Order: sequence, then C-alpha cells, then structure tokens
Amino acid sequence: MPCSATHSARDEACLSRLEDRLRGAPALTPKLLSDLIAQACARFASPHERARAGIERLTRSGAWTDAALALVELELPRWRLRRLVHDGGEWRCAFSHQRTLPTGLDEIAEASHEIMSLAILIAFIAALRQPRRRASHGRRRRRRLQQRKVIRSAATTLPDRTLPA
Repeated sequence: MPCSATHSARDEACLSRLEDRLRGAPALTPKLLSDLIAQACARFASPHERARAGIERLTRSGAWTDAALALVELELPRWRLRRLVHDGGEWRCAFSHQRTLPTGLDEIAEASHEIMSLAILIAFIAALRQPRRRASHGRRRRRRLQQRKVIRSAATTLPDRTLPA
C-alpha cells in the first residue's frame, strides 16, 4: 500500500519500513528502487513521462546515484541538494529548501549510508516526512497585492527627478 504525505501514523509506519529497508541494504537494487517508487512516489505515476523514462533508463544502466537524484528532483521539486560528502566511510547527504540560508534557518532533510545512492534516498524519505509548506492561492494573492501596494506607495513618495534642460 502506498505511503501518502498526510503524515498519519500509517504513513509514518510505511516510510519507516522503507527507510529500514534502505538502511539495511548492502546496495541499491532495481527491486528496492521500484518498491520505493511504488510506495512513496506520487509524481512518478503522474504524467511526467519524460522524467519517468529518464529515471527508468538510469536504473536499467545501473546509474543509481543519478537515478536517485533525478527521483528526488521529480518528487520534491522545491528541495535542493545542499551537501553530499564522504566522511569516515559514510556518505552524508542533505537536502534543503533554500541553500543560501544558514543551516539553522532552513528546513533540512539529512541522512547517511555507506552507499551514496542509499544515503540520497534515505534523505529523500526524511524530506517526505517534513510537513509540506504550500502557500494557498489566497495567501499568494494577498502577498502579491501587498507587494503592489508597497511598490505604488514607494512610487508616489519618491521625488520626481528630472534631468536639467
């Protein structure tokens, strides 16, 4: 049964099982990746055919790291790779919303594993667990209106500077 992003106890249990399988795996396999996609990837099943075909091609060729990164990009388009380093025999991976913010101010999803592609996918699951921050249409519209008001008020308060004749 697929996990969803509603953060219910059932969904958390599903994500925990997936994470446990990834952590215990000695290597990424086509079966493990397909199980992860089937249970945790909503966009993969939607009409993103080019992206899906690219991930499937990478999987068939054994390009696990590229396939994992492409899957994260497809499923979580707002998350960006912040850090991927090899330290003490483990790969440490971190995704964030805004890489330019200091770590303490940004939402970070981190994980580590001996295998790079598995570290990426475990961090992906950590990102799935984060509450989704979506601005509603009404909030976006109000924000745009407020920005327009600020621009208009700034334009009316600025002195008219004309060039001397």
